[in-house]
Amino acid sequence: MKLHCVMVLIVIFVQACGGGNNGNPEPPVTPEDTSLKPVNIPTSEGVFDGLTAGPSTGTPVLLLHGFPTTAEQYIDIMNVLADEGYYVVAPNLRGFSEGVRPSDPAAYHPAIRTEDIIKIADQLGIYRFHLVGHDSGALTAWIVAAMHPDRVITLTAISVPHPQAIIDAYFDEDSISAARTGYVDVFLSDGAEDIFVENDHEYMRWIYEDTPQDSIDIYIEKLGGVETVDAILNYYRTRDWPWVLGNAGGAITVPTLQVWGDNDSYVSISSMALSENYVSAEYSFEILEGVSHWVTETATAEVSVLLLDHFEGRY
Repeated sequence: MKLHCVMVLIVIFVQACGGGNNGNPEPPVTPEDTSLKPVNIPTSEGVFDGLTAGPSTGTPVLLLHGFPTTAEQYIDIMNVLADEGYYVVAPNLRGFSEGVRPSDPAAYHPAIRTEDIIKIADQLGIYRFHLVGHDSGALTAWIVAAMHPDRVITLTAISVPHPQAIIDAYFDEDSISAARTGYVDVFLSDGAEDIFVENDHEYMRWIYEDTPQDSIDIYIEKLGGVETVDAILNYYRTRDWPWVLGNAGGAITVPTLQVWGDNDSYVSISSMALSENYVSAEYSFEILEGVSHWVTETATAEVSVLLLDHFEGRY
């Protein structure tokens, strides 16, 4: 009995002195770095680069940039979402990522670009996510939501309508949509890549309109080379509308938000408004007054609030 009591006292003494882990204190828990930082995402297609922010345990948000921009178009919005606890990833998409930049236009088919998003999510260990896209990224987002509704919590399409709405508006004699797509003729012209870079990227700078200068500098630095421009122009060279409409022309079944600036030079309100015909889930359309096509850079605060409201209560 005495021996037992002595042993108990020894055990208590050893534990009190830290003997349970050889006398070493427990290592401090390092808090996760949730600040904005670069990310590389290896997939079977190559390595996509981009940006990430927020806690990895937060509800995921994928942000798809447009043309001709990069993940940096979402920097301010990413910081807001991360501060609210969301896990935010903005990949540089096919052609925009140096590690996934094929020269063959066929490699930019909408089906391939759509599966890129699923492969990126899979590599990140994400199954369901909020999906946000601007411009060409919005077109991809519409298709992802149509083909993979089980993966998408909510859809937000900024500045570009549902693909069927684009076609409807284009062939509507009362719509001005067709008149606003003249830039596509330039994009598809022979030697368009040279037009983008000549005279210190004069045409490219014109496209960006009222985008903040620091953003323009980033885009031109990352995308301003002739080979890079040639690659990203493949987004327009491989628009397979029969495939798009056959796979994404039906109803969207996830909660959907559309955002459009009423000073948009490229997309008309008539085409944006037609999207409602192709959404069977909860739908809202927000028009930002005095805002150009470059919504995410010029109306950051407004877009951030709209996204948080759209995401709230949906997981």
